[in-house]
Amino acid sequence: MRTPIRRPTAWPVRALAAAAALVVLVLGPLTGAYAHEDLLSSVPADGSTGPAPVAVELVLTAPPLAVGAQVVVSGPAGPVASAAPVVDGDRLTAALPEGLPPGEYRVAWQVTAADGHPVTGELGFTVAPLPAATAVSDPSPQPAGTAEPEPAEDADAPVGAGPADRAATGVAVRPLAAGIVAVGAVAAGWLVVRRP
Repeated sequence: MRTPIRRPTAWPVRALAAAAALVVLVLGPLTGAYAHEDLLSSVPADGSTGPAPVAVELVLTAPPLAVGAQVVVSGPAGPVASAAPVVDGDRLTAALPEGLPPGEYRVAWQVTAADGHPVTGELGFTVAPLPAATAVSDPSPQPAGTAEPEPAEDADAPVGAGPADRAATGVAVRPLAAGIVAVGAVAAGWLVVRRP
């Protein structure tokens, strides 16, 4: 009597194929759901230094839901009062008060992805101090009727003599008088000699 040959059943192969199909069906949508909105760029840029911005603008890789959007800015003095963020397509904008003081600032943001999951992120920027104003010395104008004090005049100088005249008074006048006396003496001596 022949022993019948037992052929392997196909149920293990079918079970493995069904399990693989189930994995694809379950994990496929989940992998798409985890492709959340990420930060593409920002103004001011992360790590940048510059003048005080008037708003924080975030550009995301995909448009988020308008519900649940938040932007919190903190500076050297603590939290900065910013306006409620506005979602416009893939952009999230929050206005800031004017004239932020110099220092380092942190921006924490949160949006709601299209699948309802919250997405968060952070960035930082630095507000540079304003350049120091150059001090200009402006001499105060003198009151009307005030004249510059004039130098004291030499008592020995004649009235109306200027500085040059006063300088010459004690130096040039004496040699001139001596010369006149000498010429007079020579003339008198010549007259004496010529007398018969």
